[in-house]
Amino acid sequence: MASPIKPLYYYWFTIVDPILAVIAILSSLFDPASLLLSLTPRATLPRPEVSILLAALAGAYACLLVLHWFVLRPRPNDVALWKSVQAGQALFEAAKLAGVCWAISIGEGVSTQVWINIGITASLIVFRIGFLLDMGNGKAKSI
Repeated sequence: MASPIKPLYYYWFTIVDPILAVIAILSSLFDPASLLLSLTPRATLPRPEVSILLAALAGAYACLLVLHWFVLRPRPNDVALWKSVQAGQALFEAAKLAGVCWAISIGEGVSTQVWINIGITASLIVFRIGFLLDMGNGKAKSI
């Protein structure tokens, strides 16, 4: 039986998302200055309390890595599970995007790197919403 998950979604969620999660984990733990520069207009080396949050962020991305690699990949026919994971990740990314926008509102100027991060994150949210609405299956739901 063919999987109800379309190939684009399957490969994105089981290959690209885990790769992005590994990059985020490594950046959070080993290159926090670069990670922070991609999220805020001006960043300095993190203070200890921010380092704790970066470690927690790495843990959140590690959780997403496990969900995408070890939970979704072996279950290509469980659409409800796939939608639950993608809904959760869309909320995670929406919270991240809201945080970046808040930082911009209190900061001074925005770098190109921040705009790229905003564009990528917003695109991923739209992509996940498309999956949740069954877009690409020929039976998309209207909002």
